[in-house]
Amino acid sequence: MKYRELQKQIQQEVNSFPMAFAFSYEQLKEGLKRLGAWSGSVVSIGGGGFIRKSDKDSFQQMFKRHEVMRKEALKDDNLLIDALEYELANHEYCITYDPEPALSMLGISENDIDDRVRKCFKRAEDSYLKACEENGWG
Repeated sequence: MKYRELQKQIQQEVNSFPMAFAFSYEQLKEGLKRLGAWSGSVVSIGGGGFIRKSDKDSFQQMFKRHEVMRKEALKDDNLLIDALEYELANHEYCITYDPEPALSMLGISENDIDDRVRKCFKRAEDSYLKACEENGWG
């Protein structure tokens, strides 16, 4: 599995979860109707989003499950390298040379950087910077 495939799988599950977003009273009414809810039966998920209170545990479980999926998937060196390349590009590493945003997106802290992660990062960095050079970026 590639990192983008994992991300797509997770995104599909999130997109299928019963939630709504509202930035106006009209959108709030429409979202409540679509969820079969009323204003007292929903909770905010931030960013204008809301879910039914009865779905709160399922919502939290879904994100915990996704975190476990990512951690398990990143145990595979090839997937970790793919993920690092993707996130380095996504955070414009060729401009900033700051690896922290990419590592953070993958849930990798300074304490998690062992020889394996360091080797995978080096391979991802080399590949990514070579592609940048070949394409005239950075």
